[in-house]
Amino acid sequence: HRLTPASLKTLEDIRRFLQAPHLVQEIVSGEKTPILSHVLPLYEQLIIILRNLVRELEKLSLGINATIRKLEEYLNMSRRTKIHALATG
Repeated sequence: HRLTPASLKTLEDIRRFLQAPHLVQEIVSGEKTPILSHVLPLYEQLIIILRNLVRELEKLSLGINATIRKLEEYLNMSRRTKIHALATG
């Protein structure tokens, strides 16, 4: 079976979307001991990247926005902990 040009475009868009979290995961997993003071700024940058992608990849906006919400939820939970204050302060 051959993929249609529209299917190929959709797959390329999905690849672009997944590339951002994959890069962050690669950076975090490359550290011997990932620490919050390094990970949290990466997540904040990832949210910015994903917000830009939402405008470019409208067909994937539902999935991208769900990812952003989950990251924001995680960041908000971490900000309410004493560990966050120690990691960033």
